[in-house]
This record gives sequence, structure tokens and C-alpha cells, in this order.
Amino acid sequence: MIIILALRVLSNSEGKIGKPIAYPLEEEQNNPPIAEAPAASHVIQQQQQKPPQQQPQQQPQQSGSSSRTAKQVAILPIEGLSPYQNNWTIKARVTQKSDIRTWSNQRGEGKLFNVNFMDESGEIRATGFNAQVDQFYDKLEEGKVYTVSKARVNLAKKKFSNLTNDYELNLDRNTEIEEV
Repeated sequence: MIIILALRVLSNSEGKIGKPIAYPLEEEQNNPPIAEAPAASHVIQQQQQKPPQQQPQQQPQQSGSSSRTAKQVAILPIEGLSPYQNNWTIKARVTQKSDIRTWSNQRGEGKLFNVNFMDESGEIRATGFNAQVDQFYDKLEEGKVYTVSKARVNLAKKKFSNLTNDYELNLDRNTEIEEV
């Protein structure tokens, strides 16, 4: 399965570019035909000898800073989130923020809060526990727009949520939230 998060069309040409060669199957790589091997290496040598202006443009590199803006990162709609993605960013408005709640049970005690994020594609609930309450509770305000990334996407616990989204976000120590 391939998930494409961003795509940029560089040109709309109908002809072939360069001299494409067929990629050998796994069994062909182990036993390459003798007649095709020199031709393939000749094409590779020609591609390596192209002048720099004929090389395809490289995509701009993202900076390694923790400060991210919507212009540097492709924004994914909330409905596109799934647990199978690692690198994503959503841009959403806070529609609801709960009070801080505390709990105490046989495993210990702690605190949590919930916040609902909404964009044009849907709404998702996010939960922060303990250290994340201290980190994000005062930062998030209802009605304001934020970019959110690096939170864990899990299956939603429907008994704790009134939203229809199949997933929810768990804010953790790597989560980045910035006001837009």
C-alpha cells in the first residue's frame, strides 16, 4: 500500500523523458540475462554523465528546526489521519476544550484533559495526560487555529467521545502544537 501525502506536478509532458528501462523482477536480479546486462549498464552510465541542467530538480529540504509553519509542511485533512502514518500535520480549530480532570486508582493517579480539533473535513478528539496537561492546556484556546503534528493516532474509545471519527489523538512528549 502506498499513501501519498503530497504531490507536486512539475510539468505535463506527454512524451517519454530520457531512456526508461524496465526494472528487473526479484528473480531476474538473481539470474540476469547475459545479453541485457551490458545494455542496462550503458544506460546507467549515460544517465550519470548528463550535465547538471538536465538533472531533475530536487525538492526543497525541510529545516530541522522545531518551528514549523503551514508553508513548510503539507497539511493533511483530519479525515486523512490513520495509525499507519508517522509524518503528518493537521491545521485545525479548537472547538471544545474540557476542564482538567484527575483520577486515582490502584495503578496510581494523574490528570487529563480533552480537546476537539475541527477542519473542513471533520473533527477529532485529542487527549493529554499528566505532563502534557501542563504543556498544552494553557496554550490551547477554543476558537483559535493550530497546527498539530507528532501526536499518536489511535482507535477512538467511543465510550469517552461523542465524535464520529474512528480515530483519536494522544498528545505525548513529542507532540508539536503551534498557533497559526
